[in-house]
Amino acid sequence: MLVAQVFFHGENHAFHLYINVDFKKGNTILSTIPVEVLNKYHRSTIIEIENAFVPSEFAANHYLEQLGKRILKNSDLHCYFYPEYLLQNGRLPFRLVEEIIKYQEILPLVPGAHYCQYSCPPKFFVLNSIYERKKRLILKTGQETTSAVFMDYLTNDNMMQDFQELDDSESHYLMMYEEGELEYLLLIDKATRLKMIISM
Repeated sequence: MLVAQVFFHGENHAFHLYINVDFKKGNTILSTIPVEVLNKYHRSTIIEIENAFVPSEFAANHYLEQLGKRILKNSDLHCYFYPEYLLQNGRLPFRLVEEIIKYQEILPLVPGAHYCQYSCPPKFFVLNSIYERKKRLILKTGQETTSAVFMDYLTNDNMMQDFQELDDSESHYLMMYEEGELEYLLLIDKATRLKMIISM
């Protein structure tokens, strides 16, 4: 049995929660908020739900409601809520919910491609969730560069146009290396929010 609920922040969709009930293997929680984040902040609730006897859809909805209310009250999790650029009239289409959950498992990135709110929004949403989880480490280990260097990696008109929309005089540009090789370039605003990522 698979049961889903959507939760609102104000008048807009904020996130989805799923519970997959398996009487032999136990229950599994899925969400458009990374499960690692939910485990960090609400581990005891997750454990309770995973081990609960859930005999009906009504009972499943009760557990989802319990977890969802706690998430809504936790301001640390609001950065994982759906941004405006994903929503259509305040709602997230179901096909995008499925894409987000799929990309949380496997996120195929194309070398030389860029991701932002205008280009591949569902992938950018998942990339932003990863960034938010690892922000301290990224800001500590990323190598600051200049706008001119960042622009050298903008290889087509779409990349340049998106960059011009998102960049401003207070932006930061980071180069992320793995084992000495450049892996990503990040455009970050003055509030340390991720605005664009280029994969190498």
